[in-house]
Amino acid sequence: SAASDVYKRQHLYHDVTRSYLETSAKGEYPKRTLLMSNVDEITNGVYKGITNIASHRYGIQWTGDTTMSDEFIGYEIENLVRAGANLIPYCHGDITGHVGDGSDELYVHFMQLGVFSPIYRLHSTHDVKRFRQPWLWGKRVLDIARDYDLLRYRLLPYYYSAARVAYETGTPIARALGFIKGESTRFDEAKIGDGLLFAPIFTPVSKMALPKQAFASKIKASYYNNESLQGKPVYEAEYEGAIDFDWGTHSPKDGVVEREHFSAAFEFDLTNPLQEPMNLLIGSDDGIRLYEDGKLVIDSWVNRGFYVDKGPKLGVGETHHYRLEYYQGVMGAKLVAYMLPESEEPKKEKDTYIPLDGEYIDLFDGSVHAPGSVASREYPLEECPLFVRTGTIIPLAKECLNTHDSDWSRLSLALFPRREGSAHFTLYEDDRETEAYMHGEWRKTRFSGTYVEDKRSYELTIDESAGFYDGAKQEREYRFQLYLRKDEVLKAIRCDGEVLPFDLVKHSGAGMPLPFEGPARALDYYDCSVKLSNGKSHIVEFFIE
Repeated sequence: SAASDVYKRQHLYHDVTRSYLETSAKGEYPKRTLLMSNVDEITNGVYKGITNIASHRYGIQWTGDTTMSDEFIGYEIENLVRAGANLIPYCHGDITGHVGDGSDELYVHFMQLGVFSPIYRLHSTHDVKRFRQPWLWGKRVLDIARDYDLLRYRLLPYYYSAARVAYETGTPIARALGFIKGESTRFDEAKIGDGLLFAPIFTPVSKMALPKQAFASKIKASYYNNESLQGKPVYEAEYEGAIDFDWGTHSPKDGVVEREHFSAAFEFDLTNPLQEPMNLLIGSDDGIRLYEDGKLVIDSWVNRGFYVDKGPKLGVGETHHYRLEYYQGVMGAKLVAYMLPESEEPKKEKDTYIPLDGEYIDLFDGSVHAPGSVASREYPLEECPLFVRTGTIIPLAKECLNTHDSDWSRLSLALFPRREGSAHFTLYEDDRETEAYMHGEWRKTRFSGTYVEDKRSYELTIDESAGFYDGAKQEREYRFQLYLRKDEVLKAIRCDGEVLPFDLVKHSGAGMPLPFEGPARALDYYDCSVKLSNGKSHIVEFFIE
């Protein structure tokens, strides 16, 4: 029976988990258990309202079976912001969507979201038209995906330190703007740690309900107790004025149509009721096919969460006959027809609100934006809205092919000084694999930056590292990358009283933001290297005019 199968699966999960824990417990300290579960009350990517605090016992949580669509990019950034504020710092989605298919542009925008999510994980079901590996999407997409993947690897020290902050204080990695004094929370962008601002690119559709007068005929419906419209219908009905069905887990006709694994066909005539062209939109959970005058115009016959497909365009007063086929698999049933007026089509420019905690620099074009302003521009496929707050220190590791190989004995410190106030960052390190950190085996190194007016210098203090863990290095090679304003010039660098040579690294359009070495995308920086002991403090002075 179905109940028996569920019981067996639960015991299988229990046995697999127990075996894993027993294996990982070998040695002085157990290896960390990475157990992933669904976020309670985020259903297939759609936020309902997190109330179950017991879910915090699961370290990594994902948002269910999402769909590859613009709409779900919007859902996912909202989920990150809301879940983080609910003490779930590792909430994330199936990057590129669990089900459905999309364009190269949509794939890249999902990848950009993934890079700046707390957990970065591509995944899909087996019945998509293209799997999610970047090399299956053509050379341009592969090159873009590689650039963003390597950026994620460079940012590992930044993310890992932010994860420690979440562990100690509950402040999440992806932060709502409401964490900033005087700000209200938005759900379309997030602070990443304390110094970065990211807004994913998506074009939410301003869909509108179809008015009753748009239907030029009654809606004739036929229901089948299978997923493929096979055989004779078990129930037939006529409706007037709307396709707006939210059956949930109920049957369209109790006692006649099954609650799950049913299908239906709807026949109707539709007239554009507006004084402008419009698109017909169909939202469904699960799959649909739409025929216009006998021609297939939407083919989304897949099991998925609620998703809105964009259908044909109708001119003013234009009328067509439609056949809408629908099937329901499991876990909810919904079918809605909308319209999208031509005047409501999303604009090409992306607006990003700049928070009140300081000036922000667009890392892809170098423009500087005042607090409380809106940065608005079009982004080519290779770019996304990524900003750094002035007064930020960002540690960067050299690119690698997996997290185990990330070498922090060499770090670049990207410095973005500001004249008012000071900058702080605390680098956190441990063995990355075991629970030894829970027993005090870790190390922290604090960096502080301050502009000294009478010396016309930016002063970076590197404190003596505090703590120890097995494998900790006694010294580290630092690359200092100083990003100055266009009207400022670096004259000299002095570390612990010793003058250091430096170079000016000019930017290149072929680069990416926040490089470990080499040119950045849009900003010049001054670069120098020095090897320093972790067992003592150091002062690095940058003299500016």
